[in-house]
Amino acid sequence: MDNEVTKREIYVSTIIICIILIIGKLIVDSIVSSATEKAFELETAVQVYDDETFAYIKSVNAGTFLAEGSLISNEIITLPELSGQYSKIKKVKEEYTRHTRTVTKTNEKGETYTEEETYYEWDHVKTEEFVTQSFSFLNQRFTAKELKYSIPTDYEKTIYKSSDIRYCYYTAPVVVNGTIIGNADEKCFKETEFLKNKTIESVIKCAEKRIDNAPIIFWIIWCALITGLVVLFIKFENDWLNK
Repeated sequence: MDNEVTKREIYVSTIIICIILIIGKLIVDSIVSSATEKAFELETAVQVYDDETFAYIKSVNAGTFLAEGSLISNEIITLPELSGQYSKIKKVKEEYTRHTRTVTKTNEKGETYTEEETYYEWDHVKTEEFVTQSFSFLNQRFTAKELKYSIPTDYEKTIYKSSDIRYCYYTAPVVVNGTIIGNADEKCFKETEFLKNKTIESVIKCAEKRIDNAPIIFWIIWCALITGLVVLFIKFENDWLNK
């Protein structure tokens, strides 16, 4: 029987599984070690909630810190067509464009044929972004280059200039709450990252959960990979095993 699994294929498959499991164990140990180290670093970090303490840890090179507060845009971004004030505006121009495509259809006799179909849709033309270049956080200034934070935007409104031209606007507020993770060294803040809508407590808990969750996710993916490799191996004609 052509599709019959031989004893030698089972033997080789077992070896493959064992080798990949050993490799997986080494990888997951590294993942857990890294996650544990990161969690410990955050658990023992200096926690900051006010302007005075934030300035102080900078002056004494306090090391790793977690600071909770409001991130405020130093430049107010506005456009004439919008009434609000923002830290970022994304303006997307779209054009209602005619397209054609070839579709396959079936007639009453069950025969297939193709024909050209016309349809319209809004196509992207260009995107303009207007964004602040610096922030204030607990009375300390950060430039956009110094602070790792990709400002997310939410849909604001759509303005139609004509029947086939429209502008979609996406904006971000001037003030957003969250936590900065960073390192106070050499009288300045380094390696800073802002986590939107995160408290110090939630950041630490998330790091602790990662110790347990990361290995589970890894083993699910790894076992799926092992299964796929073994199935592919068995599907091949492994005549060389019988030589």
